[in-house]
Amino acid sequence: MRSLSPAALLEMHGLHGTGSEIFLFELRLHDGTSLRYTDNSESVRWDGHDWNFAPVTLSGLRDQEARELPGLTANVSNITREVQLFLEQHGGLVGATAVLRLINSATGDEVWTEDEFTVLKSSVTSQWASFTLGAASPFRKRFPLGRVLNNYCRYRSHQTDVCRFVKSCDHTLATCRTKPACARGDSDYGRFYSGKPRTILFGGFPAAGAQGVNA
Repeated sequence: MRSLSPAALLEMHGLHGTGSEIFLFELRLHDGTSLRYTDNSESVRWDGHDWNFAPVTLSGLRDQEARELPGLTANVSNITREVQLFLEQHGGLVGATAVLRLINSATGDEVWTEDEFTVLKSSVTSQWASFTLGAASPFRKRFPLGRVLNNYCRYRSHQTDVCRFVKSCDHTLATCRTKPACARGDSDYGRFYSGKPRTILFGGFPAAGAQGVNA
């Protein structure tokens, strides 16, 4: 349970509060950026960020008798088409994290309530962008996570901390053998293997078999 400061408790339970309750809605995009909105009558500066004014509504929790995971729906105004643009560029934000916060203008950066959800699905019209929020279901996760292929490196282009050649490599063992040895000063994991062949970092499994295995 969240502990509130004495000032927040007085503000919450006082008959004549000096501040106003403000709802904040944050969508954390996959690239590390965030969309921040508030239903306040004007934009808010809070926690070092600007929260833009936009009508935001929340539905009640879904009934579990509907055979769905418990959750709710958040609607954000799409009149300016700003939200729609991000939806189109980021796959509907499915899998992104949505954070709901309640603050009070009289208690600084203190959070009264904070809840995190996963965006399960989204839709958009000319007026509203709707997000179905809930807990991530294990039944929606890919299983098995992937295939382990014979002589094929599993590292992806963003894992340059493992090997600095992943962006330009075709991920085959033959190509890995043509790369220079791991040298001291390399800007990747190879600095721990100074003078050793780069294939020591190869993220493949030569013994997996020609057809690969699920893992």
